[in-house]
Amino acid sequence: MENINGGDTEFGTLHCGVSPGGPCDETNGISHNLTCPGTPCKGNFHTYTLEVDRTSATESLTWLIDDVKFGQVLSTSIPADIWAQTVHNPHYILLNLAIGGSFPNKVALITTPTVDTVSGGRYQIDYVAVYNTN
Repeated sequence: MENINGGDTEFGTLHCGVSPGGPCDETNGISHNLTCPGTPCKGNFHTYTLEVDRTSATESLTWLIDDVKFGQVLSTSIPADIWAQTVHNPHYILLNLAIGGSFPNKVALITTPTVDTVSGGRYQIDYVAVYNTN
């Protein structure tokens, strides 16, 4: 999940397979987005959720922000072996404040960083939690 260039849109993206191309259209990935509900993304706390549901034959990944669903990928949408490699392996939480890159450039239609997105920004996280149910 990422927000770019201080905008008011949250993106959730699944990357998998080979690049370029593959079942997840790399380097783009399978992506969904939503304008932050209630208050702008920038300068406000929001609850970001990635739900991995492996409780039925058709597994799913679901993205939510402040409990508003904005994207879902089903296990049936990509080959089973790629799904297993992508979803069934250990995962790591990476939190960072990145500046510039091809994704922000593509969305902004300009080269980043700009004078508005230079180094020195503030990135504040209240808490991180991982829940697992069987």
